[in-house]
Amino acid sequence: MKIYPTIEIMGGKAVNRVDGRHETPEAFEMAPLEAARAFAAAGAECLHIVDVDGTLQGGRHNSDMIYEIIDNVAVPVQVAGGIRTTSAAPCSAVRST
Repeated sequence: MKIYPTIEIMGGKAVNRVDGRHETPEAFEMAPLEAARAFAAAGAECLHIVDVDGTLQGGRHNSDMIYEIIDNVAVPVQVAGGIRTTSAAPCSAVRST
């Protein structure tokens, strides 16, 4: 079994949704990229990134931050939230399928 550490991004910040509720997010002091680097340094083989704003509102809201993580962390990144079509996927490899 593989465990994927998750970073949820809401309003440009890494958050923890208490009991999965978007009404009560707790922001972490660590920026999403810092969190991704920390997980990778701790041995994570892959990361799961959720664009919470995209989940709630549709579309991509934190794409720049997600691209920054993909470009700067040396582990695969799985992305969720606001992706309704392949053209909305944050990766050219996914877009081309």
